[in-house]
Amino acid sequence: MSRIKILPDKIINLIAAGEVVDRPSSVVKELIENSVDACATQITVETKGDGRQLIKITDNGVGMTEEDALLAFERHATSKIASVEDLDRITTMGFRGEALSSIASVAEVEIVTRPYDEEVATKIVIRAGKVGESSKTSRSPGTTVSIANLFYNAPARAKFLKTRATEVRHITRTFASHAMSQYGISMKLIRDRKVILSLPAVNSIEERIGGILGRNFGENSIPVDVSDEYIQLCGFLSRPEEARSSAGYTSIFVNSRPVESRLILRAVCDAYGNTLKSRRYPTGVILINIDPSEVDFNVHPTKKQVRFRRERDVRQFVFRSVQSALTTRRMVPPLISRPVRRQGTPGGDIRANHMPLLSRKEIFVSEAKKRYRAPRLETESEVTAIAQIKSAYILAESDAEFYLIDQHAAHERVLYEDAKSNLDGREPVVQKLLFPESLEVTPEEEDLIDERMEEIKKMGFDVRKFGRRTYVVEAVPAHFKRALQKTILTDMVDEVIGTRAESDDMNHLLAAGFACRAAIKAGDRLSPEETQALLDQLFKSRMPFACPHGRPTMIRLSWEEIERRFLRR
Repeated sequence: MSRIKILPDKIINLIAAGEVVDRPSSVVKELIENSVDACATQITVETKGDGRQLIKITDNGVGMTEEDALLAFERHATSKIASVEDLDRITTMGFRGEALSSIASVAEVEIVTRPYDEEVATKIVIRAGKVGESSKTSRSPGTTVSIANLFYNAPARAKFLKTRATEVRHITRTFASHAMSQYGISMKLIRDRKVILSLPAVNSIEERIGGILGRNFGENSIPVDVSDEYIQLCGFLSRPEEARSSAGYTSIFVNSRPVESRLILRAVCDAYGNTLKSRRYPTGVILINIDPSEVDFNVHPTKKQVRFRRERDVRQFVFRSVQSALTTRRMVPPLISRPVRRQGTPGGDIRANHMPLLSRKEIFVSEAKKRYRAPRLETESEVTAIAQIKSAYILAESDAEFYLIDQHAAHERVLYEDAKSNLDGREPVVQKLLFPESLEVTPEEEDLIDERMEEIKKMGFDVRKFGRRTYVVEAVPAHFKRALQKTILTDMVDEVIGTRAESDDMNHLLAAGFACRAAIKAGDRLSPEETQALLDQLFKSRMPFACPHGRPTMIRLSWEEIERRFLRR
């Protein structure tokens, strides 16, 4: 008897669904793209809970007949392509014919759709990939797709989902990403009956960017608008000093499709050159329009990956375009016209003034004078600083050992334990800002800050909300050197979002993210008093030999070992 068997259709469908639909945000992505291809000018996304309970997408696109609506849920059924040649010139967001069938195999689906040339709409209910009923109803032209009980028959998939807050942030990021490039479409995101984002159709990309990334970004960013015979690049990028710690804030679009491309991201970062600090990434939007025959989206079922026929040429074009924009630094961005849509056709490092590195005295930023000198501290540990070398390491000694200490990792450990103590209930020492700083954030960051506002305040940030996606920072933790860098707050949020851990680890993530971003860096010069203060605090900590990310803080050699190495013993 043969050991190899053909899998049943049910298992095949679940395997295929796992490639396309791995979390609720994947459903949002696929359905928005269908609405875009249907030439919708209005798209509304509604969700409940983390998206598993309900995802509902409503548009005013071309709609479908009953026959087409039934066929749309069959595997590899699509109106986007008809021949092999069409794969070489993909002009629509969807083309594989997998999304609807994959979604229907792991959820309860209801679709109500009406084309412009019919008087009544069709309602179809599908459960576990099988049509339950089909009937006639009323609605205006367009389509509404409701997805309920996502993954109800795929518990293994549901088990690997993250917390509600994490899944909600993924949905928000997916919505905002598509809204960025589809600026000619009115788009709205509603969560648990609350409007999160309402974006009217606009005539230029910079207007849409202002609605998502904040007005200040749109006004202060660097515009890019370059084209040649087969490729066009336009967009807006942050100034070098506004760079972030995560690459996730550089949105890349190819032919209006959100993609992940290390090739393009690397070219953008290389164009910044030495103006971009190590492990920092610009914030912004890059839109590339290229001849469809020069690009391949048929790389992965999610269609997030992309290949270019002439990768080297594309990389050089992006590099030169961004470099030129950074050099000229034009501050008046050109209007990028909205494409015509036809109905029925698919469509300076800011540093705090010198102060004791670990001082716990509350001061006002405006009162810290350049002539201030840190008082000499009495040595509290048995380890004595010898010297700082290469502005990155500290040589130290004790009666028993010799130490080579990484100053950044050491300061990370100190700040981490201090932040953890604050989160556990100790009163934080803060540094009040004479002039409060305003901070604009993305919708995803807003979700996390609102969710963790209590913990953020416990760590020493006095933050209050000032309108949608805008906060005012009135005080920051007092005991780190770069007190005026409000980016520390957003960098800390970046690390939490990037880690995507469960809520049980959130305090650790917040403290570790804060410590990593606020700690002194390689290249920072320390006074002898600051150096000794850092050692005293490090050796008083509970785990002085590793930073919160597990990297060693020091190399130790006993004097006996050193003497053996020099053959003195």
